[in-house]
Amino acid sequence: MSKFFRFIGREVREILPATIFFLILFHLVSMTKSLILSEHSIPLSHSATATVLALVVAKVILIADTLPTMKSFADKPLIYPTLWRTFVYSFLVAIVQYLEELIPAWIDTGNFATANARVYHELVWTQFLGVHIWLVFGLFVYCAATEVIARIGAKEFRSLFFTGGGNSADL
Repeated sequence: MSKFFRFIGREVREILPATIFFLILFHLVSMTKSLILSEHSIPLSHSATATVLALVVAKVILIADTLPTMKSFADKPLIYPTLWRTFVYSFLVAIVQYLEELIPAWIDTGNFATANARVYHELVWTQFLGVHIWLVFGLFVYCAATEVIARIGAKEFRSLFFTGGGNSADL
């Protein structure tokens, strides 16, 4: 049984930073949508959806990180792997965003093709793209931070970021 708990502990430690980041990001996006729609008297409360999406995206990203192509730019300046990972994650997040709309329609219609056609025609694409732009920016920040952490180490990052360690004259 201790092997099982070690596995669960390792999984939680791996997914926790990404989950926290995406919980904050998805809730900020949800609040922004709510604020915009409230001007038009359209109520929107998607806290549970934002939480589930954050968990799903965090897990998708951790799975994507195991792909060999994600290490393509390991020996290059940090901008290369950051932009590459942002591109790949943005594509995956767009799929998750679309599925967020498709799954309820599929449940409602009982037919995948009908649901897909309905979502394609009824989706407010400007809103979809607006949300995706915010998510891409958040993904870029996430990727940049994880690349820096991978290069300097988590302990040094925590020291620099949270305790003010390091010498600013070195920068």
